[in-house]
Amino acid sequence: MRLSPPLLVNAGQHGYARVLYRGETFDSLRPRFGSLSAVDQLGLLNDAWAFALAGEAPSSHVMDLAALLPADANPVVWNRVLKVVEELDRHYSDGPQRTAYRRFVLSLLAPLAAQLGPHSIANEPSNVAILRGQLLETQGRLGDAAVIASARRQLESGAGSAAEQRTALNIVAAQADTATFDALLSRARQTADPLEKVHLFRALAGVADPALARRMIDVALSDQVPAGSNEGLLEELAHWRPDMTWEVLAPRLDDPQLPFSKTQRWQIAGEIARYSSQLQRIADLEAYETRSVPPEARKPFLESVASIRSNQRIVSRVLPEVDRWIAARPS
Repeated sequence: MRLSPPLLVNAGQHGYARVLYRGETFDSLRPRFGSLSAVDQLGLLNDAWAFALAGEAPSSHVMDLAALLPADANPVVWNRVLKVVEELDRHYSDGPQRTAYRRFVLSLLAPLAAQLGPHSIANEPSNVAILRGQLLETQGRLGDAAVIASARRQLESGAGSAAEQRTALNIVAAQADTATFDALLSRARQTADPLEKVHLFRALAGVADPALARRMIDVALSDQVPAGSNEGLLEELAHWRPDMTWEVLAPRLDDPQLPFSKTQRWQIAGEIARYSSQLQRIADLEAYETRSVPPEARKPFLESVASIRSNQRIVSRVLPEVDRWIAARPS
C-alpha cells in the first residue's frame, strides 16, 4: 500500500537512523513543522543538516525548517538552530554574501529575542537562560548593533548575574577594537582570580578582528596565560581563524621551546587543522604526520581530514545554495 504524505518517519526519534525526505514528502511536512513535538523538530533538523552536508538533500531544507520554527519552540531545538546558523556563518568570507546571510539570520532570530527578552527572570527554566545567552552571543557575532551596545554597557556596569556578565564579556571581546582588546588583555594579565583570568583569555580568543586574532595567537603560545590553557585557547582561535592559526603554529610544532609534549603537539595539530576548509591543509597535515608522528599514532588525523573535507563541501556547495535560497525569498 502506498502511503500518502504527510509522512513522518521515525516519529519520536526512537530509531538510530537518518531519514531522507524528498520532494513532495518534505513539502508536505514543512507546513506542519511548527506543530510537531520538540523531539521530532530536532530530528527533522538534524536529518536535513546531515543530508545537506552529504550532498543528498538541498540546503534549502535546513533553511526552510529554521524559518518555520516558532519563537516559543523548545529551547533545545532553538539551540540547535543557533549552532547551525553559526556554523554556516563561520565558513563565509567577508563580502556581500555574508552580509546578506547575517541580515537574514538576524531577522530570523528577532522574534525569538522578543520572546525571551534581554534579561533573566525569576524562576525561569535553566535551558531558557542558556538559550538567551547563546542567542545574544550569536546576535553579537553577527553584528547586531543593539546587542553589542547593550553588552558593552552591562560589562562596564558589572550588572547582572555571573552568567550574564560572561555573556556580555564574550560579545564585547568578539567585537573588540584595539583599545578594548588591550584593556581586556591587561585585565586578564592583572587579575588574581584564576577563573576570571581563564574567562577573559577565552573570550579574547574569539575576537573577530584578524589583526587582533593574530596577536591573540601569540598570547596563547606564551606563558602569559594560565598553565594548561594554551591548547584550549588555540582551538578556540582555530574555530574562528583556522588557517591563520595553522600558519602561525605549524612552523613551530617541532620547536622544543613550544610548551607542549609530543602527544599534545600531535593533538593540537589535528584539532586546529580540522576547522579549515582548505584542501591544502590536508596535505600540510599529512606532511606533518610523515615528519613527526609515528604510524601508530596517526589514526586521529583521519577524523581531522574528514572534517576538512566536510568544511570544504560547506563552502563550495552548501553556502551557494543558502545564498540562492535567501535571494529567492520575498523582500
